[in-house]
Amino acid sequence: MSRLTSPHAQQVYAAAAQFIERGLRQDDSLFTPGHAIWTAENVESLHDYFVNNPIEGTELKFTEKLERQLSGAPDQTIQLMAEFLFVHLLIATKECIGGKSKRSMIQGVLSGMEAPIKIPADLRQALDNGVANPGMAFLIHRPFMIYYVLDFVRAWKKRDSTQKDRLLEDGWAFREFLFKIDRSKARTQRHALLHLVHPERFEAITSVKMKRDIARGLSPYIDDPSANIDRQLGQIRHNLSQERGEGFEAFWDPEILRLWKPEANPWHEVLKWAKRFYESGHFEARERDYKLKIAQHIQAAITAVRDERPGWSKTLRRAFGSPNNLTSWRAHDAFLNWCDTNPDTARLALLQLWDEEENLRERLLGFFERLPKQVISGPSGRLSIASFLLMGQDPARYAFYKYTVVWRAFEYVDYTKPEDKRVEADTYLHTLEFLDAFIEEIAAKGVELRDRLDAQGLLFMVTRASLSELEFLSDEERRAYAEFRGLKAIPRVWIFQANTNEYALSEKLQNQEVGDTDWWRVTRYRDEIAKDDVVLLWESGANAGVYAVGRLVTDPVQAQADGPADPSCTVDFELVNILDQPILRDTLKRDAQLKDLPIIRAPQGTNFRVSKEAFNRLLFLFPELLEGLDVEADPSKLEMAEPFATHFTDIDEANWTFDLMRHTAEQLGVRGKDDARFSLYKWERDSLEFGLFFGERKVMAIGWSGWSDERVKLALDCELASELGIPQTYLFASAEDEPQIGIYRMSIKQAKSLGAPLREASERALEQTRDKYAHWTRSKYRNDHIQPLFEALFDDPTRRFILLNGWQAAEEPNEAPVYRLEDALEDLFVSRDKFKVILELLSARKNIILQGPPGIGKTFICKRLAYALMGEKDESRVEMVQFHQSYTYEDFIQGYRPSEEGAGFHRANGVFFEFCERARQADPNIPYIFIIDEINRGNLSKIFGELMMSIEPDKRGREWGINLQYAQPGEAKFSVPENVHLIGMMNTADRSLALVDYALRRRFAFVDLKPKFNKKFEAFLAQQDVHKSVIEQIVTRLTRLNRDIAADKPELGEGFCVGHSYFCSARGAQDGEAWYRRVIEYDIAPLLREYWFDRPEQAEEKIRALLEAF
Repeated sequence: MSRLTSPHAQQVYAAAAQFIERGLRQDDSLFTPGHAIWTAENVESLHDYFVNNPIEGTELKFTEKLERQLSGAPDQTIQLMAEFLFVHLLIATKECIGGKSKRSMIQGVLSGMEAPIKIPADLRQALDNGVANPGMAFLIHRPFMIYYVLDFVRAWKKRDSTQKDRLLEDGWAFREFLFKIDRSKARTQRHALLHLVHPERFEAITSVKMKRDIARGLSPYIDDPSANIDRQLGQIRHNLSQERGEGFEAFWDPEILRLWKPEANPWHEVLKWAKRFYESGHFEARERDYKLKIAQHIQAAITAVRDERPGWSKTLRRAFGSPNNLTSWRAHDAFLNWCDTNPDTARLALLQLWDEEENLRERLLGFFERLPKQVISGPSGRLSIASFLLMGQDPARYAFYKYTVVWRAFEYVDYTKPEDKRVEADTYLHTLEFLDAFIEEIAAKGVELRDRLDAQGLLFMVTRASLSELEFLSDEERRAYAEFRGLKAIPRVWIFQANTNEYALSEKLQNQEVGDTDWWRVTRYRDEIAKDDVVLLWESGANAGVYAVGRLVTDPVQAQADGPADPSCTVDFELVNILDQPILRDTLKRDAQLKDLPIIRAPQGTNFRVSKEAFNRLLFLFPELLEGLDVEADPSKLEMAEPFATHFTDIDEANWTFDLMRHTAEQLGVRGKDDARFSLYKWERDSLEFGLFFGERKVMAIGWSGWSDERVKLALDCELASELGIPQTYLFASAEDEPQIGIYRMSIKQAKSLGAPLREASERALEQTRDKYAHWTRSKYRNDHIQPLFEALFDDPTRRFILLNGWQAAEEPNEAPVYRLEDALEDLFVSRDKFKVILELLSARKNIILQGPPGIGKTFICKRLAYALMGEKDESRVEMVQFHQSYTYEDFIQGYRPSEEGAGFHRANGVFFEFCERARQADPNIPYIFIIDEINRGNLSKIFGELMMSIEPDKRGREWGINLQYAQPGEAKFSVPENVHLIGMMNTADRSLALVDYALRRRFAFVDLKPKFNKKFEAFLAQQDVHKSVIEQIVTRLTRLNRDIAADKPELGEGFCVGHSYFCSARGAQDGEAWYRRVIEYDIAPLLREYWFDRPEQAEEKIRALLEAF
């Protein structure tokens, strides 16, 4: 039977039954039973509004066109369209369109009614999961699908009840009826109706092509090839079920799918590529040899731990060093640091893990019990460390576990996943079973793997190899592999920030796993954020940074009643990678370009854009981000820092050089990055080179300039080197009784092509060098040693960082301090909510004016607003000027000034012009703030001139450029960049000034600030050691004074009140009352005498009241 049996399918069929009963048998309604909606009259009305009123073009979305088409339609007509949409969308699975999007579309139509209604709860739920994926045509040709539904219902309403009953009882008659209704681009809808109305008769397949593919693939089971396609599928289902002895649910069940689509065998593609890679001749060097070397290092650590040797943790740390590229350096660094600080507990945990008398599950559980979860975040990271350590016991049995590789392999072959990934021990045992299954499957293809190490290496290559590493593939094979992997160009990328005060992202991720879906709020870029975009999930706070990676599975939609209780837009995403250790904000700020990411420069907000260039840089510096993403970093598009940019043709060449140096150092027995026997430095004379010295002997160098193309110098065994035909430069070990060692010069291309013979000549020379000069303890060139370069030989993250930033950048930079909202509110008497409103105004409107009476701290607040908007205290992005009556356009924008030589004039740019040019050169998402004190003291129309329009928020950018007053012919037009924000300050008590020009007033948001003799003010004075009685008198007397001033209208009013900042310099006051009297006599009394200059007796009365003894 073709009817599906899953619980969600039953919801769909129950909804379809309502459609049949209320819409086809009756003229009732799906959403409001008992109301006549599916009537012939309403159908014709909808036909007039929808079909006869088309809107052509692609500028508007379907929903936008529909809203216009239904404008003015009766509620019954609008509701019928919404119910038609419900029928249309009912069949589609969430792989095509999600339930939230379906409901949003339908509810959007219903919102156009004068008395809007909602979708009933049972029908809403039925939209979550459909029963067929109708494909892209379903989305692209939606108007034609609705036309078909309308045509079908129009024809249906002309049938009498007897005819309707027959069509609903006889599936083949119903099919014949449907096929008489012809509408182009709507075949998908026709086949959807077939299954919804007769699910027992017709398959849950809406694609005609798929039906034909099934018939073609299973043609031996067809009795009558001349029958229509649906009868053929019925014959196949009947005959195939009889042959199998049991029925089946759907033609895409795995066992059935393989019968009509052999390439659909989930193992097929994986095994094909695994076989190709294993037989390529590159597998051993790429995936096996170095892992066996790692295992040897771990074996040494096992011995050191078991014997409780002093310094065993250093031996363990060495095991995680070169050539290890398996574990995340952040994860293993955190683990090793824990071992150093908790040696006793760590040793017990390791002994438990390596106790072969216990079964593997118990060993893992004991290890994880002792390893605190906070050391390595997430079960996957902990299991990676444990499996790495197990390799030391037997790499052939205990394979390294990388969850993104394993999980992707599970998905590729449709292998059952562990029931609970959080039980790490069971996950690992399940993975080993999977590797054994893989070995059996590939053996059927004629490939005999030696062990699980082979299996794990092949899965690594199949699931995560980059195209740049697969040079042995032909161009056609590379294209096919990219298609198999779904490798794509760098997608659109966003950072979604979680505010730790509202959403503890890191804690939530502890209970989530890859593949889980969730939602996020979208507060900006709604029209740009789209399905399939990549999101980096960022947590704010002290440990701000990237914690996980997701991929959007829906477009942004307005939240509905069943969604999150939030009026803003939301979007659904799937977790594709939970990082073992977060990539912290402080780490990103060390990079020359990533420090300018919008979320670092201006962290206020939820959604932030990440450019493709920035994401490519992120992928290169932090390759762990690639896990779970079908994208690749492109190092060829990255610019190296000096001196590497001059000395290497590209990053690949730089990496090859560092690898060669590393191999040389390892052959000489390097003891780690602090081994003083080695020196690596940049030599500059008649030529340039990076030279690696062992003691006083140069053993390897890469050079430029006078070297022509022969840029590699390498220590080689002379006898073997002569066979290779390489020119010798000089000897450095030439005693008669021992083999000669010389320095040889060659090109990089030649060095690469010589392969194994060159390696043998090098290793023999280095072995002799190591033995001959074993007495060396320190290189004579150590004073010129460049430590970051040497560290880069053995630590890939360090190498990547210095290649892009220079080795000098490896030191911690001096950075502008982070500035958070809490920092801005410190010692500020404005409430948190009020400050956030002002900050949001500044961000959105770009231009604000803070106005208020004297002494309320307008300048103090201005600077804090600027820093809070930037997210850091960066003075270089803040400029402040003060207007006055002599201030001009020439000072502010541009004008002519006398030349320094005294002859003539030259054109000079003003302070605002220069500020805008600085801001224009920065990232457009990084805010720059220009502060104007006493903004109403200048002649504003004269100072701003033609820029009056350019400062408007929607008139920013080059497209709104204008010619300045003193512009030269052909000169580029000037504009105010979008990242420039203006803050003006205005004293409302200065009555010598005119009101602000209306033309300027409407371009600014005005914020009133008032004196704040409140609890925060009292607490501040208390912190300054002002006595409580003095504080009480200040608050009481100044509050009373301000009440009198505010009531004195029209002469004074609230704009003349006295501010609190007169009392904010109280630190160190020994005598509180004397300090208070000084403030009154020398600051406030003169102000009051000016206020009541025409009523001096009133001024003196107020002053006396303020100066009364306490």
